[in-house]
Amino acid sequence: MDNPDPPNSTQLEHYTQQSPRTPTNRGASSRGRGRPRGSRARGVNRSTGICAATDQPLEDHEENPVSTTRTTSQQGPKKLRWTGAMEIMMLDLYAEEVEKGKQMDNGFQNTSHRNVAQKLREAFPETEHLLDYTKCKAKLNQSFKRDYDVFVACKEASGFGWDETLCEVTASDEVWERYVA
Repeated sequence: MDNPDPPNSTQLEHYTQQSPRTPTNRGASSRGRGRPRGSRARGVNRSTGICAATDQPLEDHEENPVSTTRTTSQQGPKKLRWTGAMEIMMLDLYAEEVEKGKQMDNGFQNTSHRNVAQKLREAFPETEHLLDYTKCKAKLNQSFKRDYDVFVACKEASGFGWDETLCEVTASDEVWERYVA
């Protein structure tokens, strides 16, 4: 089945133009800005990506004239997955922030979280659309602190020890079984 040629710029202009504002088509907006409520620009159905001029889907390389957002395939995954390398780099970056004196008694300032997020985005560009300072802050304040609290509790619990050479918690298999169960 042959696909018809995509509409030219004149056709797209025609389909994406808004109707002129008149008192009858303002909708609920009292100031008359934009389209009436409940209406949408003609041209491309945002949910299906079908062009109104041709009734054909836009090709991946064609830009949607109505929407300037990128498709999910261009953005990458929707959920951030922390890798070991990302976690190690993040901890190193927060250690640098401590060395610079950026840590307060109650934690880091948002500027520190923003700096860490920026450096992580530069090092891991595939996460750029997902990684912001709130993700770094949450990872530090929730995941890492929880893991650290478990580590400290384990280290201080009866039957556990600390190996200075290996820098790890030690215990007999029996103690581990009791603790994990």
